[in-house]
Formats: sequence, C-alpha cells, structure tokens
Amino acid sequence: MKHLNKKNGVIRNNLFILKIIFSTTPVYAISFILFGVISGCIQFINSVYFIRTITNQVQAKESLNKIVTTLIIFALMNVAYLILSNVCNFLMTPLAKIKLEKHVQVTLLHKAVSIGVSAFDDPNFYDGYILSMTSMDKKIYAVLETLSNLLKSIVTTVLTINLIFIIDPFCFILVIASMVISVFGGKKLNALLFKRKNEMLVYDRKMDYTDRLFYLSDYAKEIRMNDISGMLIDDYKKAVDDIRGIISKYSTPIVIFSHLEDMSTLFFDVLYVTSLVLRLVLKGLISVGDFVSMINSAWTLSNNVREIARLVNEFNDYSIYIDKFRTFSSITDENSGDKLLTENTGMLSFNNVWFHYPNETKDVLQGITLAIKPHEKIALVGYNGSGKSTLIKLLLRLYNPQRGVVEANGLNVTEYSLQSYRAEFGVVSQDFNMYEVSLAENVAMGELTRSQYGLVRDTISTVRLFPETEQEDLLSRRIGKEFDENGYILSGGERQKVALARVIYSSRDCIVLDEPSAALDPESEYYFNKLISEKLSDKTIIIISHRLSTTRMMDKVFMMESGQIIESGTHKVLMNLNGKYAEMYRVQAQRYGVSE
Repeated sequence: MKHLNKKNGVIRNNLFILKIIFSTTPVYAISFILFGVISGCIQFINSVYFIRTITNQVQAKESLNKIVTTLIIFALMNVAYLILSNVCNFLMTPLAKIKLEKHVQVTLLHKAVSIGVSAFDDPNFYDGYILSMTSMDKKIYAVLETLSNLLKSIVTTVLTINLIFIIDPFCFILVIASMVISVFGGKKLNALLFKRKNEMLVYDRKMDYTDRLFYLSDYAKEIRMNDISGMLIDDYKKAVDDIRGIISKYSTPIVIFSHLEDMSTLFFDVLYVTSLVLRLVLKGLISVGDFVSMINSAWTLSNNVREIARLVNEFNDYSIYIDKFRTFSSITDENSGDKLLTENTGMLSFNNVWFHYPNETKDVLQGITLAIKPHEKIALVGYNGSGKSTLIKLLLRLYNPQRGVVEANGLNVTEYSLQSYRAEFGVVSQDFNMYEVSLAENVAMGELTRSQYGLVRDTISTVRLFPETEQEDLLSRRIGKEFDENGYILSGGERQKVALARVIYSSRDCIVLDEPSAALDPESEYYFNKLISEKLSDKTIIIISHRLSTTRMMDKVFMMESGQIIESGTHKVLMNLNGKYAEMYRVQAQRYGVSE
C-alpha cells in the first residue's frame, strides 16, 4: 500500500479542486467566477460611488431631472443584478452543487472499494478516510464559492483603494498593515481549529457508535435484555468528557488569536477615520460628497479587507481537507498484478504462509501449507481463534501474507489483477449483510434485466426461501423498512438462505462459505448439504463450520489450532486418527445425536 506522504501546498491543493470543478461543471464555474467580479463592482458602486454621486449632485444643485435619472440608472442596474443573482443562486447553483458532490462521493466510494482491507486497520488512514467522506462533498463547492466571494472582495477593495490612494496614500499603508495582521491571526486560528477537530475525531466516532447502537434494530433486543446499556452510556459520557478536555486545552490560544484579529482591525479602523478627519476635513480639501464617500470607503474597505483575510484563511482550511482527500485518492495497491484469471482458479495452494495483522506482532497463521484441487470440497474446522477466517481472508486477497505465498493455477495470486481474481469467488461471510433494495437485487447484488429476474426466481426456489405461491410478491419487495414501510423483514434463517442464493446465482468457480448453516433449522441444514453434493458438484467449495455434521461429506477436512493445521484428511481418516477432530466431533455427536 503506497501513501502520498508529501504534503501538498495550499495553492496546489485548491487548484487541484478547481480543476475538478471546471472539468465537471465548466459553464457554471465560469459563470460563478464572473458573478463574483460583477458583485464586487456592484458593491463598490452601491457602497461608495452612488452616495458620492448623489451627494455631489445635490450639493451642486443639479436639476431634479438629472438626479432622478441617476437614481433610475442605479435602480435598474440593481434590478438586473438581483435577477442575475437569483438565477445563479437558485437555478444554477443547486444543480451544479449536487453534480460536484456526486463526482467527489463516487470517486471516494470507488477508491474505498479498490483499497485493501488492511488500510482500514490503520487509525490514521481511517481518520483521513472519514474526514474525506464526511467533508469533501461540501468542501469542493465551498472552494468555488470562496473563490467567487474572494474575487468580489478583491474587486471592491481594489476600486476602493484606488479612490483612497488618490486622496490620501497614508490610509493605504494602514490598510496593508491591517490585512497582514488579520491574515496572520486567521491562519493561526484555522490551524488550531483543525488540530482540535482532528483530536476530537476518535471521540466523535465513539459517540456516533453509541448513538447507532441505541437506534439500530439489530441491537434493540440485546440492549433491553442486558445491563450493557449502562456501560454504553458511561462510554458515551466519557467520550463527551474527553471532548470537553480537548476544547479546554485549545480554548485559550483560540481566544487569543481570535481577539488579536478583531482588535487589530478595530485599531486600524479608528486610526483610518481619525486620519481622514484631521488631514482632509479640517483642511477643507474635499466636498461633502467626497467626505461621505471616503467614510463609506473606510467601512467598505475595512469589511472587505477582513473578508479577504477570512477567505484566504478558508483556502488554508480547505487545503488541509483537500490534502487528506488527495492522499486517500492516490493510495494504490502495490501488489495488484496485471495477469487475468480468465478461466477458473485451478489448483489453490498455501505454501508456508505466515501472517499477522497490521500493528500486531503475534502470527495468526504459522507455516500454513495446503492444496485445494479443482472441484474439491474442503472444510476448515477448529475452535474460535484458530485462524480459519484469517486463512480465507488471505485466499480472497483481503490481506497478503508476510511470508510464504498463496497460489492459484501455479502463480502467486498477487500476479493477478484483483478484479479478475476475486471474480472467481462467491463468498458467504460470517457477517454478511442485507441491503435496503429489493429481495431480487439482494440476491443478484445489482440491477436486473428481465432474463436475470427469472434466474433469480429459480435460484430462490433452489434454496427453498419461500413457498412458490408467495415468491413472486416477495421478490420485488424491499428488504428492511428504512425507506419503505412495506419492506420485508427476514428471519435469521431466511437471511442465511438469501446469502446462499447469492453465491449460487453468481455461478463463481470457487465458493467460500463461512458458517453457512449456523442459522438453519435441521431440515434446512439437511437440504443445504444435499444442495452442495448435487447442485454444486462442479464447484470448488471451501466451508468453515463449527457444526461438523456438514464435514462428513467433504473430500478433505483441515483441523486448525493456534494458526496451524494440526490434522488433515477425510472425515473417516480423521475419526480413525482419534485426535482433536474426532474429539470435537464426538462432543457434538453426543449433543445432537449425530452418528459417525
């Protein structure tokens, strides 16, 4: 896994986002930039030039017609600007905004799928991922909005400074000094706010996790039947206290830099007005209209200088988020090969494989060596924590071993492209999920054509999910009730049958089943075993199971303990060996009345 370590500059980061904006919504981007320039001109005219013109006309005792004509021109100009503003803000912006958000989120979602699972074990990576997913869809539009507002303030400032500089260059020096202090204070303030937010992220996640537990139906029964709710609420309170501690730690410097920014601006504002009064009015060098416009220029300039400083600092703020986004977007899987696995997996083998999870030192798998022939049915058995599920994760290339190799068709699996390699596997994991889409789409794991719909119907009949008389109605109904009050709630056994239907429908060469019959009743389990032997005879099947009634029909059984394979062979061979497998099987046989 390669990470982009070099921090990108503020300008490069924001230009990176602007490039995305201009390529995604070019007409809107150009229009919004021009709108910012026009807004700056209008602001200057309304705040400074209009008052100066009207006051001077009145003082000069111009004709009423001329004054009214001036008022009409300014009024028409503002009406035209309001129409332009409404078109831009209420017609163009919502459409462009959702298009930009879609572009960013789809990019992040595609990237998230392509990144190895091991990356999500890294807290730093995960925090960056969360920050990107929750912030960037809004930040991308904010960059353009801030640029437009910045251009507006710059245009207003340039026009205002031009007027001030002509009358009194000393005021220009005061403006620059105020701007420098505001930018410095604002930059420090934003850095502190981001650092505080970053430290709070892990505790925000804890609070969100607790919130979810109390409203998700999956946890509703357990929380009400046990005392765990008190512990969860205590954890929530502790997370809140930790956040309060972080806020307290940063409160003093944040207040100082915020106060510095405000006080510096106030000081230079007062100094500026005093300079105007002393240097201009008392000397009688300007008209009443010019004096009024200069006072308005002072406040307009002050507000726009502060706005420019704030907007520039916003770009610094965006840069931090964009840097996370670019880092996340640039991560590549360095072990993804370019060979295509176009036919089937062939022989699958583990050759002296050792593995430990990221940030851990204990090996979960230790010297695993095994081979699985095409169309062979094998079972991985053992007590919890023996390494069975981890072995499957390596087979599916969710992780890569630190030592040894996993091979398919005689080649290291890292030489195959991830997409073509994983396309050969149909998987029912122990923690499989149902999605808030129709039952048929849950089986197909995607959208369906008319011909595929018929195949889904046949697959559901194969796993005996519902009586055929009810099947047609239930196929089109949504699973769950989050988006549809008429949604269907599946039982545990029905969910497991849907998961089995998925792998059958996918028609992959190799099927991996992690505890596939855990929620099935005895009759359904018997039918499941029959399904494997009759309907899936041409598939390579790998089963992880604690219920050893399934293992009797397997071609080979691998008994695991402490990350090692301690026994292997057929059910009969292992029973005759009278080792750990036989002991485990007999314990279950006594409990369930199963014969050897």
